[in-house]
Amino acid sequence: MLRSADKTRKVLIKLARKKDGLHLLHELKFKKSGVDPLDEKRPLNLIEQLNQMWTYLATFQAAADLLRRFPASTPLIMRLGTEKGPDICSQDDSIVAEVFAATDPRSNQKLSKDVAKVAGQNCEKKFVYYYSPKAHSSKDEKAGVTVIRLSKL
Repeated sequence: MLRSADKTRKVLIKLARKKDGLHLLHELKFKKSGVDPLDEKRPLNLIEQLNQMWTYLATFQAAADLLRRFPASTPLIMRLGTEKGPDICSQDDSIVAEVFAATDPRSNQKLSKDVAKVAGQNCEKKFVYYYSPKAHSSKDEKAGVTVIRLSKL
């Protein structure tokens, strides 16, 4: 991920020197000025790179936390990117977790939707992990789902 971030940084410096503000922002929003966080050779929209990178980092930290809590429930399966299914689950189906990164966990009702999604799973250990500068409200939690805010990535 660091190489992908560095590669994108170099592209951004070049673009910032060549484009005025509006055209720079257009390029960043609509063109493939970034790269896949896990594959620096695959071009990607910068906004998507940012979203994926922070979600991947949060997913890795969430998986590490689950491994510390439940070492006997290994291996864990992580679904990164747009793979279908829960973001993290244990092979023995005892753990399920959704993970996201957002400026505010309530944006687009993301936290509430992920809590509801996990609550409906047939697992004994249910989690929603998120990384955000803002903390959530306990009203987003449901019985049986543990919500964990990741404070550092």
